Amino acid sequence: MEKSAGSRFSDDIEELFSSGTVILFICAATSDFPILSVSQNVEDILGFPPSYFSEQENGWSDRIHPDDKKEVFAQFRSVLNEGGTAINEYRFKAKGGEYIWLRDEIKAIENEDGNELIYGSSIDITERKKAEIALKENKTEELKQEVTRREEAEKKLQKRLEYEKVISQCSKLLLESNSSKAVKKSLELLQDVTETDRVFLYKNREIDNELYLEPVSEVTKAGVEPIVENLDRKFKYSDLPWLHEKLSSLKKIHARTDELPDPEQSILQDQQVESILVIPFSVENEWKGYIGFADTQKKTKMGRTGNFVTKNSFPNYSCF
Repeated sequence: MEKSAGSRFSDDIEELFSSGTVILFICAATSDFPILSVSQNVEDILGFPPSYFSEQENGWSDRIHPDDKKEVFAQFRSVLNEGGTAINEYRFKAKGGEYIWLRDEIKAIENEDGNELIYGSSIDITERKKAEIALKENKTEELKQEVTRREEAEKKLQKRLEYEKVISQCSKLLLESNSSKAVKKSLELLQDVTETDRVFLYKNREIDNELYLEPVSEVTKAGVEPIVENLDRKFKYSDLPWLHEKLSSLKKIHARTDELPDPEQSILQDQQVESILVIPFSVENEWKGYIGFADTQKKTKMGRTGNFVTKNSFPNYSCF
């Protein structure tokens, strides 16, 4: 069972979700699973301020539809008794009196005092449920597409939640330590959540008035051979003009290998890289190096990975 430092969300996690569409909550592991803490955006989504749920012992559970409560509680007991995660989809009475549909993902975690708590995230799936009901009544192709679209949107939202949690974890690691162990751990977290084949970190190093790419660390998926430790030469940016122009201008690179010019294309193809995402990092707008993500199996741009990472803040590796 995972461990947690307490029964409230950290400031950085709370800030991430205070204005978003994902509600975060923590429940006590007692019979009615009362809410101990809930993110500020609950008022925008459900109509109630966070204090409504934390000050009323059954403020959340009393608003679950009577026909759904038994199954919801069964799933809560399941994660306590068996571990792992569980997903609930149920009707919830919002402040206006209407029932909406929520989708929760929950997990039991043990805090530093040895007490079990249930951590969860919740999103509004009312529109998707309405489409599913309409689909049962009238199975048109248009409605099928609408259900699929909403399911995909929910998957993307859950994946975004995973990415943001990992980036928060990486940032915390790097703030607490600049050791090679902290760097390696942060790359392992990024590789796991992005599901890319390789994640690697390079810093800029000047030798005899030439700027070189100096490898710092690399993490690979199981079964994928590391490249950095097996390189038989050092690369200097003067030999890679296109790469140098992009990164020195602090521009991200997100492309298939066959879209790149030579010699960058040839070098990556020799390493069996099919697609790549490269993100420069800097200090006070001075370029210091880059972090890269590479796929060796898929000849496509790294869809969700690229879209998310290129649109969001990233851990600062500038101290390495």
